[in-house]
Amino acid sequence: MLTTSHLQYRYPDNERSFVFPDAHCEAGASLLVHGPSGCGKTTWMHLIAGLLRPEKGELFVAGTALHTLSPKELDAFRASTVGLVLQKPHFLAALTVQENLSLFQQLAGLRIDKSHIAELLEALDVVDQLHAKPSRLSQGQAQRIGLARALVNHPQLLLADEPTSGLDDTRTALVAKMLLEQSSKRGTTLVLVSHDARLKSFFPNEIAFS
Repeated sequence: MLTTSHLQYRYPDNERSFVFPDAHCEAGASLLVHGPSGCGKTTWMHLIAGLLRPEKGELFVAGTALHTLSPKELDAFRASTVGLVLQKPHFLAALTVQENLSLFQQLAGLRIDKSHIAELLEALDVVDQLHAKPSRLSQGQAQRIGLARALVNHPQLLLADEPTSGLDDTRTALVAKMLLEQSSKRGTTLVLVSHDARLKSFFPNEIAFS
């Protein structure tokens, strides 16, 4: 599912160049990428998601060589293959939860499937927020709906960026188990990027950045 080799990236306005360790994750498996702040974890995730193009090296996701794609091809690949779970999910404030997720389907060129949206929210125990506006959501509800949005387009790869930052031990365990459970249920490959050492007990397959 995911293989990187000799991956490097340099920001245009920064002389610092990140050199990343090689990574491999089988389809349907999970991988924890951890390390201190500033070591390039989020940059690496953006490369995997097709948001950035590597300066050097090779990057294969779901059998596709991302390092050879044009910007337009990268956008199409990301929309069809990758789901992103952000530390702080952002929603359109004027739309309900259902409308936010429906819009995400539309932007990927998919048919709006309200039954699928309801099923996802039911599985994550937030279906009662289907018609709520984002401003009414608690932090935990917003996290779960952010995960639903990442899964709504049936991605092959689920990327989670610092999903437990600022959470206590109990909530950290709940979020980790939720990510693993939902990705396993759907056969989705899960890659979690974090500096949170507490997550190591949940992810036996890991890579350390320095």
